[in-house]
Amino acid sequence: MSQEIENWAQRVCAGKCGRCRGRLLAIENHQTEAEELLRLLFPRTGKAYLTGVTGAPGTGKSTLVDRLSAHYRAKQEQLG
Repeated sequence: MSQEIENWAQRVCAGKCGRCRGRLLAIENHQTEAEELLRLLFPRTGKAYLTGVTGAPGTGKSTLVDRLSAHYRAKQEQLG
C-alpha cells in the first residue's frame, strides 16, 4: 500500500482534505491508484448521504454544487 495514499486517506477521515481535486478526479476516471484509496475509505463510510446532480451541459450543475457546498460549510457541516 502506498504511504502517500494511506496518509491522504487519514487526512480525509480527519476532515483535513484541502486540495482533493486530483484524488477525486482519479476516482471519477477509475484510475488504478484510486482503488487503493477507496479500499481505505469505504470501511469508514456509512453515515454519508450521496447526492447526484445531472443535467445537460451548461445548465448550472457546477454552480449549484458550489452554492450547496458554500451553504453547508457556512453551517459548519461536513462535506465529503
